[in-house]
Amino acid sequence: MLVVGLVVGAVSLVALKVSEKDPADVETAIEATGAGGQLARFAQFSPLALPAADLDYVAAVQPGTTEPAPATTAAPQPQQGKGGGGKNSTGDNNDGDHIHQVDYHSYLEHVTAVLGTKLLAPDQGAYGTYQEVAPGQIQARSTITGLRPVIEQAVADVKKHDPKVKGEELERRIAKRLTELNDWENLTPQTQAKLSLLAGVDFEAMGGKEREQKLNHYLHSVQPFGDITTPLSPDTIIDMGYTHTLDKDWTQAEDKGNGVFKITMVSNNNDGSHTGHTLGSFLVQLPPGTTAKQAKNIGNDMVSNDNNNDRLYLDISARNILYGVTPPIDFTKPVETTTTMPPTTVPTTVVDSTPSTTAPSTTAPSTTATAADTGSSTTTAGASTTMSSAPPVTS
Repeated sequence: MLVVGLVVGAVSLVALKVSEKDPADVETAIEATGAGGQLARFAQFSPLALPAADLDYVAAVQPGTTEPAPATTAAPQPQQGKGGGGKNSTGDNNDGDHIHQVDYHSYLEHVTAVLGTKLLAPDQGAYGTYQEVAPGQIQARSTITGLRPVIEQAVADVKKHDPKVKGEELERRIAKRLTELNDWENLTPQTQAKLSLLAGVDFEAMGGKEREQKLNHYLHSVQPFGDITTPLSPDTIIDMGYTHTLDKDWTQAEDKGNGVFKITMVSNNNDGSHTGHTLGSFLVQLPPGTTAKQAKNIGNDMVSNDNNNDRLYLDISARNILYGVTPPIDFTKPVETTTTMPPTTVPTTVVDSTPSTTAPSTTAPSTTATAADTGSSTTTAGASTTMSSAPPVTS
């Protein structure tokens, strides 16, 4: 009884703090989290442990920080800085003179290392999609995702603004809205309360700079399209379509030996929430003696893309929230956590295999379903990759 009282008291405190601008929101914020039931599962709010890389940053901006790093090895962290959003970099000024040393990593790895999985959608996967649509032509999709409460707010915001928008345009607007929800101050009191409850952390009590590192960096992100592990010829076309903050200046070229290079596309939004996040990688076979700088330019030439926030692709886990496949968070019941964990080795399955029937056909036109949903599976060089002969997704 005492534990429940402490927890409910902590929840009330969060609701009060996140609604200081409008005291009338207090009861609404508490009601939105389903006070009671599930709340008994949470202990008192506690400090959030960060990996060593993030601790160094927090110590610099918050003197006296003493939080221990977790015992497990954390995913690599992005270069630190201000701002949760930043602006798109077109990648048009790539001159190949050098290769930025980027400690790239995926969104799922980043969130799982710092926040765990309760803040993610229950079906959150590690990748967007890729598929071979014709010989020498690969369609790759770096989708937009975010923390589960943030996705729920993005859906609500867009539907409230224009209740009549449907299908592909609806998904694009939600994806764009996710890129705009890049700061604690952009979130509603209800979303803020849900984030604190799921993490068991009082984010509102943090200073702005500390919260930037401990939460803002994870609110939304691009997803990598996957990792193509069969070497491609340099005349292959990889069509990434519309992207968010892909910066070809930041492309990584790693020499794997015998003329094989791993090319990784990387996000750069000016030290923001997903700077250093990978947008996907592929292997390319080049003549012996090719330098990393040359491989970088060749890899960039193989990739076709257009940074355009008005035409982004919504991640499958976010689409499932939109279409009701994943219900709204209900704190009166056990919160379902993700079952898709980041791989510890080179990923082997990189295609969105969720059946197209997950999105009701009455509200989600077939053009919004992932074209790879009907793909067949083949095994090459010990790695399973899924390709499809289906026509490209209409964009």
